[in-house]
Amino acid sequence: MSRSAVISSLSLLLLLSACGDDGASAPRDDGGSEPPPTLEAVDVCAMLDPEAVQEVMGTLAGGLRSQPSQGSQLGGCIFETPNSVIMVSVYARPAAEYEGTVAYASELSPAHPVEGVGSEAVFTKSGLYVRYDDAHYFIHVIATRVTESFDVLEDAELAVAIAQLLVH
Repeated sequence: MSRSAVISSLSLLLLLSACGDDGASAPRDDGGSEPPPTLEAVDVCAMLDPEAVQEVMGTLAGGLRSQPSQGSQLGGCIFETPNSVIMVSVYARPAAEYEGTVAYASELSPAHPVEGVGSEAVFTKSGLYVRYDDAHYFIHVIATRVTESFDVLEDAELAVAIAQLLVH
């Protein structure tokens, strides 16, 4: 075999070995950082008493319906009155995302502080955001009354009433 053929073969072999990393090699040291912790799912519907929810909203169509954990949503619960006149969604999200989520929602509409719910709560047109000092999640309540005139104050009152029912 000629010298140039050997060099070409070795070069090709080195190139293929460098490109063919299938992840089976030893892990690389990335400075000691660890992967982010996996947060446990939250059964939001279990945090609500269906009878108490009905006292606030009236008869529910279909009861409380759990939403599974997916992505940064740790769980959820949705419910509505007949004919979807009042619809409520309650979601749990990682506590570490509270400030960023509220900052983003505040860019879309002003955030108004809400007293008497959680450790800290604000309401924007995007819903009610409730933080708890002792939880790995925060709660996002979206309450909507489908009426002829949109009244954000009524939606805020409903969201706060539902948030006050949460037992965490």
